[in-house]
Amino acid sequence: MTKIINLKTGEVRKIEKPKPRECEVCGIEVYEDEGGLVGNIGKLPVGFCNVCTTGIVAMLIERQNKER
Repeated sequence: MTKIINLKTGEVRKIEKPKPRECEVCGIEVYEDEGGLVGNIGKLPVGFCNVCTTGIVAMLIERQNKER
């Protein structure tokens, strides 16, 4: 939680951090600043942790190499 104080009026307001998404594969919390991947596939919001993202990319590269 972050507090913001208006210096002219003295008004204090609080801003909550957005809740992290869960990895679609393994279910742990995903943070973009820690290497996670968060975005949309079409209109579907998705999130992948760093480990699962690496695994998915490795599978795609392996599949592409087999098709050649």
